[in-house]
Amino acid sequence: MVVSVILIVLSLLRFSMEGSITTEVWAYLLLTPLPIAIALAPETQSDLESQSEVEEWGDSDLDELPKEAVDPLEAGFDVPVL
Repeated sequence: MVVSVILIVLSLLRFSMEGSITTEVWAYLLLTPLPIAIALAPETQSDLESQSEVEEWGDSDLDELPKEAVDPLEAGFDVPVL
């Protein structure tokens, strides 16, 4: 909220110093809602919980994998011809 107030004050100062609305004044005014939105955005608990959950894999899952690769022709894949 403080950053938004600072941006508004900077915009008013630049407007009073230059006497007209310039692109810098508009930039300050257009950036004002961004810090307000960040300050008011709720932090969800589901995001925090999903980061802390880690699934552990056991060694028994690795034993089920095939030890040898299947021949591509037997699996139904075509052999590329260059």
